[in-house]
Amino acid sequence: MLEKLQQQIRDFNKDAEHRIEKVAFWQNLITLSFVVFNVIVFIALEVLIGKKEPIIGELPNQVINFVFMLVLLLASFPLASEFAKKKMKSLQLTEEAIEPKMNYAGKWKYHTEFHVQSPDDGSAEFDRFCENMTDYKEDGESDWSQSVFDLKIDFGVSRVPEGKPHVQWHSDPVFYDDYEVRWSFSGKIWWADAVDYANEFSGIESYTVTSRDENNRPTRLDGHLKGNRVNRKEILCSGCCLVV
Repeated sequence: MLEKLQQQIRDFNKDAEHRIEKVAFWQNLITLSFVVFNVIVFIALEVLIGKKEPIIGELPNQVINFVFMLVLLLASFPLASEFAKKKMKSLQLTEEAIEPKMNYAGKWKYHTEFHVQSPDDGSAEFDRFCENMTDYKEDGESDWSQSVFDLKIDFGVSRVPEGKPHVQWHSDPVFYDDYEVRWSFSGKIWWADAVDYANEFSGIESYTVTSRDENNRPTRLDGHLKGNRVNRKEILCSGCCLVV
């Protein structure tokens, strides 16, 4: 995956360099064309009205021609710059630069079912953890952003049932390819009774693409997460699915 991404970066940089050179060429050509056009206009006006009676008061026609040419010349630079700006927009990184089969950007709904795998060690912390998290179900929505360089989860919002704990988590950058995504995470569980202990965890999530749309973009991910409670051996795991 890393080798493929590096090759994409090299190809993109070469293409960007080529397009920048092309934009610079056209900007210079347009500017030069305006200069030549202005000179032609000045000569034409000089031939037509240069030696005639002043058009505006006592102001010589040559001065009027020069001012007119200067205004046109000054206008050529912003016009050429505006043309270059429009061309440069094609160099911006957008979702179009990402292959559809690897495009995970968007809003994902998720459903998670938690289970405690580790055996009971007889501690009060384990009892609290097991009582609150066994068969706990969480539903919510997360927002993913992506460029040709990375994929990240910007935020996630869960709908918490009344009287149940609230899980707050932070995800690290996502590793992905055209059929799988995975990332590490850490967070806290806010117990319903507001007692603050035995509530920190970290772990890894991994999901496989199980459905795609007509453009071959992923629309459903199925997988699991495994989380270790900090400084303890209890494992928090789940069956989980995400649907775009």
